[in-house]
Amino acid sequence: MAGEYLIKVKATLDQQDARKMEDELNGRFSRVANKFSSSLKKGLKRLAISGLVSGAVYSVLNDIEKMNSAIDETLDKYKDIQSRAAGHNLLPSEYWKLSRLSKIAGVQDFDALFSSFRQTLNKTNRGFNTPLNQFRGQAPDMQTFLQLLASLQAADPKTRQLGAESIFGQQGAQDINKLLSVDLSDLASKAFAGVDENKFNEAITRGMASAREQMIAEVKREYSNLQTRGQILRGGAVREQATYRMAEDVYMNELLKNYQTTAQVNQTMLTVQERTATGVNKTVSWLEKIFTQLKQTAEADRQLRSGQITQEEYDRITGSIYE
Repeated sequence: MAGEYLIKVKATLDQQDARKMEDELNGRFSRVANKFSSSLKKGLKRLAISGLVSGAVYSVLNDIEKMNSAIDETLDKYKDIQSRAAGHNLLPSEYWKLSRLSKIAGVQDFDALFSSFRQTLNKTNRGFNTPLNQFRGQAPDMQTFLQLLASLQAADPKTRQLGAESIFGQQGAQDINKLLSVDLSDLASKAFAGVDENKFNEAITRGMASAREQMIAEVKREYSNLQTRGQILRGGAVREQATYRMAEDVYMNELLKNYQTTAQVNQTMLTVQERTATGVNKTVSWLEKIFTQLKQTAEADRQLRSGQITQEEYDRITGSIYE
């Protein structure tokens, strides 16, 4: 009967067939691995090249932004020095030296000081009686200002303070005292060594020409944008903007409807985070305690082995460690 017969088939391979099959499988695996490795290398190479290109582009764009900032800052500095110097009827080099020397001495607002000096001396030259009567007829320029400083420096402290306050006000007198407390000649010789005033003034003049050129270009760019964007806006951009903002409003209104629920969810999440942080802190403290206990036990073992403590002392120490 069929159920009484059990036919057992034992698959066998001779050594040559087994070796052939092994070589074939190894060959297949090698080809697959090589293809995967090749594809991976190509992919990594593409990523590397892409990253290098992106990095190079970003670097160039970043450098352009830095150069644009440097141009703007430099031209703004030219305009600032020129306008402030003209406001005080000084040459750019004179204003630059006086203001920078004052800053080195600790004065933050040289312009206010020099304005007070000019106003008082102009009033003097119109015939009024002022603390600057001794300088009547002189121009309110750099040389007269330095003469005033020398005069205050030579006066006794009380006269100097009264004179400074009457010319510059109480706050201004504090700044004048900063100028009088240092050796301005020494500071000037160190700060302005090698400075050519003529070249400085020429640089400011060239800088102002460049600044005007920039402003002219900005005016032309502004006109071009107004014309171009006017045509774009007539093409429906404003309507699309309104549609977009309405969609934003709808989205925000939906969010506001669910504000309470959202706030509760966030509060719950914060509570979970707080509990998690507390649990982590407790775990860390527990681990630190175990680590300390292990270190103390190891030290007690070392002392016991070296004969520094007895078995009784060891038992007492280790017993107290884990209390």
